[in-house]
Parts: sequence; C-alpha cells; structure tokens
Amino acid sequence: MKTNSVTNHTVFLRHNRTDGRQGQTDAAWTVKRPFPAFLAAAGAAFLLALLLELLLFNFRWLGSLSNQPLKGLVPAAGSGMTDNGDGTYTVRSRGEPILEFTGIGHKLDNIHLDAEVLQEDKEGITAPSKKVRTFSFVILAQDEANTDYFELPEHVSSHSLKESQYFHLSLSGKSDKLAIRFSGLEGQTVRVHDISFNVRVPLHFSAIRLFVCFFLILFIYYARPESGIYRHIFDPSNGVQTALIFLTGIVLSVFLASLSRANPLFTAPAWEHHQQYQELAHSMADGHYYLDEEPSKELTELENPYDPALRKEMDVSYQWDTAYYNGRYYVYFGVTPELLFYLPYYLVTGNDLPNHTVVIIAQTAYVFGMLALMREFIKKYFSRIPFFSFLLLTVTAIIGSGAVYIAKRPDLYHVPIITALALTAWGLTLWISAVRPDAADGRKETSLKARLPRGRYSWPRMLAGSCCMAAVAGSRPQLLVGSLLALPLFMGILKKENRRELWKLLALALPYLGIAAFLMYYNYARFGSALDFGANYNLTTNDMTRRGFVPGRIPLGIFTYLLQPPKINARFPFLYTADILTTYPGKTIQEAAFGGLFTTNLILMALFAVRYAAGWLRKKKLFAFCMLCTAGAFLIVVADTEMAGILTRYKSDFGLFFFLPALLILFSLMEAHAGKRWMGAFHQVLFWAGFCSLGYHALLILAKCSYSWQTANPLLYERIARLVQFWL
Repeated sequence: MKTNSVTNHTVFLRHNRTDGRQGQTDAAWTVKRPFPAFLAAAGAAFLLALLLELLLFNFRWLGSLSNQPLKGLVPAAGSGMTDNGDGTYTVRSRGEPILEFTGIGHKLDNIHLDAEVLQEDKEGITAPSKKVRTFSFVILAQDEANTDYFELPEHVSSHSLKESQYFHLSLSGKSDKLAIRFSGLEGQTVRVHDISFNVRVPLHFSAIRLFVCFFLILFIYYARPESGIYRHIFDPSNGVQTALIFLTGIVLSVFLASLSRANPLFTAPAWEHHQQYQELAHSMADGHYYLDEEPSKELTELENPYDPALRKEMDVSYQWDTAYYNGRYYVYFGVTPELLFYLPYYLVTGNDLPNHTVVIIAQTAYVFGMLALMREFIKKYFSRIPFFSFLLLTVTAIIGSGAVYIAKRPDLYHVPIITALALTAWGLTLWISAVRPDAADGRKETSLKARLPRGRYSWPRMLAGSCCMAAVAGSRPQLLVGSLLALPLFMGILKKENRRELWKLLALALPYLGIAAFLMYYNYARFGSALDFGANYNLTTNDMTRRGFVPGRIPLGIFTYLLQPPKINARFPFLYTADILTTYPGKTIQEAAFGGLFTTNLILMALFAVRYAAGWLRKKKLFAFCMLCTAGAFLIVVADTEMAGILTRYKSDFGLFFFLPALLILFSLMEAHAGKRWMGAFHQVLFWAGFCSLGYHALLILAKCSYSWQTANPLLYERIARLVQFWL
C-alpha cells in the first residue's frame, strides 16, 4: 500500500473496506504509519505546552526575578479594625476595615498578602476557620497620577492557596500610601502572616494546566484538514473505533460525575424539600402515596393555600415546592426515578439514595445512550462519515443538550429530567436498531440471514424501546414528544409487502398501555383524576392552579430559551447571567439565564441548512424524522414557557430534539458532498463551532449563581481561577 502524504501523522493502521451500500472502497481504520509520527507530534505539542507554562503562564515569576522587596513597612489599622497586638485584627461592624501603609516612597510592582480568617471556639480560643477559607479584599492605591486613593478590582485570597497571595500592581510612578480594605468579614478575626511589596513571585508550575494545554494543542493540530483525520471513515464493525467510542463514554461520564460530586450544596443538601423522593420511598414502603409529614393546621385552614403572598402574610409553615392536595403532601415529580432507583435501594438497604448519585447513574446512561444512538444512525443510514466528526458532534450534542448544567446542579429537580433523557436516548437506539437496513432506507439484503422469517422489524427491540419511551411519561412528560418519532421510523410496516408483520405494532403499543394504566391509577389515587399529575398543586412562588395559557408569554420564552446572546465579560469566570427584560404585562416566572440554546451551540445553525440536505434526507427516509423532531422541540419550548416559566434547566427538555436533526443534517451534507474540495473548510467550520460550544459549557461550569462553586466550594473555585488568570 502506498504512503499518502496527507496522512503522515495517522496513528492507526488502515485497510480498505468495500462498502456494499455505496459500491466503493473507503478508508477505514488501521495503522498505516505506526507511532513515530504521532510521537513526534506529541513531543512537539508537549514541548510547546511546557514553554507556555514556563514563559507565558509564569511570566510574573520571570518579571520579578530582579525585584528587591521593601522593608520596614508596618500597617496601621483603620477605624473598622482592632489591632490585637499578636498579628491578628478583629473587624468591627462599623468604620473602615482597612490596613494602611504610609510613607512608602517607592514604585510598587506587586503585593504579597498572606492572611487567614479565624474563628473562636467555646473557650474563646481563635483557630483557622473551617468555613471561611477564602476572603475578599480591595486595594486602595495612590500614585503620582492620583493624589487620593482609587480602588483596584476586588481580589480573593486564601492562606491555603499560595498562588492566590500575589497580586500585580500597575501604578503610575511612586506611591506614598496604600490601603487594604477587607470585605464581608464583620465581627471576625483575621491573622495577617505577611504583607510585603515588590517581592519575587515564586514559580507556580501547574501540571494540570500543562496537560490541558498539551491535549488542546494536540487536539487542534490533528483537527486541521491537512492531518488527514477526516479521511478515517466511521466503520461500526471496526474494533479500534468501538473501543474509542467506549473510552470517550467513560471519560465523559467520569468528568460529569466529578462535577456532580464537586459541590457540597448538592452532595449534602440542607433543603428539606430536596428529600421528596426519599420520603416517597418511605411512604410507598408503608403502602401509601402521600408523604408522612402532616401539613400545618394553618395551611389547611387557608382559603387559597397556593397563594404565596397569602401564605407569607399569615406566616404559615409549609413544605416548599411540594404538591398539597386535600390536606396531604404529595410528590409531583415523576414516579419513574422512584421506581427505578429510590424505592428499590430503600427496600434493599434501608437507607436513602442521594439525589446526586441518581443523577450520576442516569447521566452515565445518557452519555452511552447518545453514543449508541448516533452510532446506530450512522450504521443504518450513512457510510462516509469521518469518525472524528462523529465523535466531536456527538459529544457536543451530549454536552449541549444539558448534561453539563445537570452535572453542575445534581439536585432533585434534575433527577426526572436526566432520567427521561437517558430513557429517550436508549429508547430511540432500540427503535432504530429494530428497523433492519432494507426497511430503513430501501436497500435490499440478499443474504440468507436477511431471508429468514424474522422479517424486517425486530419486535423484541421494538418492545424494549417502547418500554423506555413509555417510561418517560412517568419521569418528564414533556419528553414524550420523542414517542412521536415512532411514526416515521415504523411507517414502513404499513406497506403491502410488510403487512404480515403488522402484529409487531403490538410490541410498540403494549408498553404504553401498561405504563399509562399504572400512571392513571397513580394519579387517580392521589388527586382523584387519572390525567392530573399534580404539578399545579405545588407550593411555590406562584399559584400554579391559575396560571393558564397566555400567548403573550411565548415570544419571551422563544427568545430567552433559544436566541438570547450570552453575557460575556473580561473578568473571571467570563460568563455571567444575562438579563431577562420584558414588557409582558403579567407575572413572569424566571431564574438566572446564561444564553439561548442556539446562540451558545452554533452547531444548531445547521437546522437552517435543511433545504440543502432535504433531498438526501428524503432518500434516507429521515426527512420526516428531522421535521418532527424540530416541531416537537418548538412545542416543548412553548409548553415549558406556559406551564412553568423560563428556567435554565428546562432547556434540557427540548435540547435533544434540536440536536438530533442538526446532526442528521450535517451527516447528510458530509455524505452528499464527500470528496469535494470545500469539504475541508466545512469540517473546520464544524470543528470550531463544536469547540466554541464546548468552551461555553466549560465557562458555564464556573458561572456565578446562587449555587455556584464560588459559594459552595470557594477554595476549588479560586484554585481554578488562578490557573486561568495567570496575569494577576
């Protein structure tokens, strides 16, 4: 086999695969030129990453090597601080909590501040605080251009994090005075270990930052068109590719699980209403569906217990965000997670299963379900998709459809959503795998295996898929839109030549009938109506029983959910909550938003190119599937806006149904125009669109909100901040 210069850096062996579907030879995976070229590229990437770590990320170290520290400067406590005489200062509730240096007379290049917050025990002895491990302060500076103090940006420091103790100063000429004002420490004691100026900044070498840069450089290098990575066609029968898919699933699942365990607000939640699934497990084990907690007498006597203003006015105690009906508390969240996870765990162990553990299990199932689903799509309908594009687009879809936000906030509210997403991904995978190739896109199979009496549709897989899809109704009913996709997938069974298999439609229908019967009984037993899931009875910020359907809410919902630009600033963590402003003359239920689905996932712009892929999609019998997905997604946007309002987590309800058609459109364009000269540019556009989407979600992990790491895990947050903000 001759060497192709375009693929000099290929790591894998290559072989020729004759694809019966296309009647042509495609390049699949195998090793052409073993590891020397890859090792050379990896070595160069590592060397570049090492140079960046030493010369760029530690340039403050290099720039301070000739510094001469100032000596003899002693701070004076301001009116808001008491000098205890032992290196500690107590911050008062009144006055200026500052430490001031005067008579400096030198140009200040940097400052080293090493301090820690102390706490008193029962005997009045102060010790390092276990809770306050970081603190904020503001530097008040004066220089030759400013005779009076001016404020520098607020900084965060920690005695436990050495790199957070050094701060660069960019002042004009010499300074005569400088002050440090502490923030939010009223009534607490601060031990100052050191405050010095013009110090030599130590080398803060980070192995994590080094290897992140190494992998990014290598990733970008191999993603360029000249590397030949796009010549490696996805072959579902290739063992190396299958192993790489599995490895991708493991890495992504471990990453998401790590996020879910990083925030103590959710690993050990202090909110009572977040224990509803656990309480329901106790109730079901006792043979009833209402929660054991008795509503207060004051609540039962209210004329309208669902009016939040009335509850506040009457100072009524109640269980927040729990369904209240006929003097009982109920869980209005879907029962499927209860039956799959919480109740079995409680019956077997006698213990409660934490919400974040359920989220980790379900999101792992979702990751592998999505990888299996997109693999099944390509196996069934496409034959010339680059393996790298498959991985990049699938991972982007997993992340963009809500996996990162759910992993960041693994609480009660996300349990039914991620469970429904996992069930939908696996349900669609089983359904698509139930349609054999000749039934899927008109191709005829002539092998003996294809002529066996089993037919063109696998009823066991249809049955298993329907079990998953029907169970969505008991988890997150909005995602039942996915069940409509059975229409384009199994419409072929109605054709004359397939009518002998009509009985297999029972495999589709029976799970729905069985699960619907149970859910109707479950609803009737709680709320006296088979169709009432109880969501309108929850005790929350508004009276859900009177919310109704108001068309005037829809435009704001579409804009905020889909089109609102993210709010980006130059200060870490760079992504901030976007303002939701409206002229709608009614009550808008909303929470922090971080940008619309389309503006933060540029891959979805492929939906606007459907006209260019329509012919190929029709040929593959996927056009109706894509249109139904898109229409269903818009339907969910409207439904969520009307039923509940504008909440970031609801983007996970419809994100999947926007990503599926977008990816199928892109795959169709790749296949239809494979080999054309402009495809290199096309793949580069997709690469950077996916890269930007993944970058946005990396920022989303750190974005400030009421449940962010900045509040719950400040030391971890500041450690990451310092790795990124190397210029401080």
